[in-house]
Amino acid sequence: MALVLIALLLVEMALLVLWVPGYFRSGIVLFNQRIAASPAMQARLALGALEHDLPADR
Repeated sequence: MALVLIALLLVEMALLVLWVPGYFRSGIVLFNQRIAASPAMQARLALGALEHDLPADR
């Protein structure tokens, strides 16, 4: 049973090392594109309010 868990852990680590960097190297299209907003919408956005939305422990 312990050998199965060790083998599973090794497979998981190999997938993490080999698959994830290749995926993120190409980029996530959603985060590389800007969402269009009208000047009126941009003026309504208070950047100071975004800081208050962060958790207090940060």
